[in-house]
Amino acid sequence: MLERHGYLNSVQRVQLANQVPTTITNKNGFIEVTNDVLEVPRAGRVAIQLDAHHAFSDIVDNYAGLAQTVPVNNGTKYVLRGSLNGRNGVFEWIIDDSTGAFPGQVSHRFFRIGTP
Repeated sequence: MLERHGYLNSVQRVQLANQVPTTITNKNGFIEVTNDVLEVPRAGRVAIQLDAHHAFSDIVDNYAGLAQTVPVNNGTKYVLRGSLNGRNGVFEWIIDDSTGAFPGQVSHRFFRIGTP
């Protein structure tokens, strides 16, 4: 029954940890998820945009470790298929590298309707 509410038993935690390319640690009985997107701040307009395609739930950032990474000019783009408000598409994040406008920060966070 707990699984229906988003809680994982210890076997499920191990299975998830073996499948998900994010760091999952047990801290005082809680699971902590970390990935590149969660570990760095948002910068520029990404930090203040409020429309639905930019301001999707922060919970989605927990899954950025499952995203495919693609090198782009001045950074790395993370692309993850999903849906938002019943529409299929991809969630995108870009973390700037040292040559970008916002080094080491998320400079792009967007839900693109449709498939890549």
